[in-house]
Amino acid sequence: MANKHPKTEQLGKKFNEMKPEEHKAIASKGGIATGIAQAKERETMRIAKMLVGLPLQGANKEKLLSAGVPEGDITQMTALLQGQLNAGIQGNPAAARIFLSLIGEPVEQILTVNNTNDELKKSFEETMKLLKGK
Repeated sequence: MANKHPKTEQLGKKFNEMKPEEHKAIASKGGIATGIAQAKERETMRIAKMLVGLPLQGANKEKLLSAGVPEGDITQMTALLQGQLNAGIQGNPAAARIFLSLIGEPVEQILTVNNTNDELKKSFEETMKLLKGK
């Protein structure tokens, strides 16, 4: 029994039963739709890149300046990265993993515990399991 696809049922025919012209027309419509979707995706990426490159204003800029970031490096992207770093520092393992992967650091080499507190070590080990995705 042939696979039944909802789109071919809407057409009333199976693709292998269509005339070549009909099949070509449908394929052409699909190609056009794909081109439109790809153009939208490129435009979205262009806008996102433009936004993260914009200068930062106000209190967020002051926070980065006080943290020692040179004024020429303060952009929306800098603030986004600072937020990711802060989330990782506050204990969000996914944020820590993303930030560390961005800078090319293996998670295992960055996070170490030198405390003898058993509860802290247990917490650290659980966090490491989450960061490793296990």
